[in-house]
Amino acid sequence: MKTLLPARRASTHLAFLGSRLGLVSLGHGKRLTITVGADDPRLAELLTPLKQLLDRPTAPRKVLEVETVNEQPVLESPYAAVLAAHFSATREARTLRLRKRYGAPAAEVEEAAS
Repeated sequence: MKTLLPARRASTHLAFLGSRLGLVSLGHGKRLTITVGADDPRLAELLTPLKQLLDRPTAPRKVLEVETVNEQPVLESPYAAVLAAHFSATREARTLRLRKRYGAPAAEVEEAAS
């Protein structure tokens, strides 16, 4: 059975585990589909396309605003903590804002100032 791939767009990014699709990022990270569990050690590898968007040498994005993971609101998702561990993350009303992490990783998500 063939895996259905999303439309080819500049805002769509894919990551594979061997020949298996592991991550689909639509809208520059707004909508993520992740095929491994939040506790899977391979998840860090799958986040590489998101890290590259923030760290590429030419025109890096300043922030990625994640709205959903696997069609679930990101803030209700078990993946929110994983994303916060790999990026500088800030909780907003309905999104998790990801920025490039500088220095040692921390698993805490800072609350947005009100």
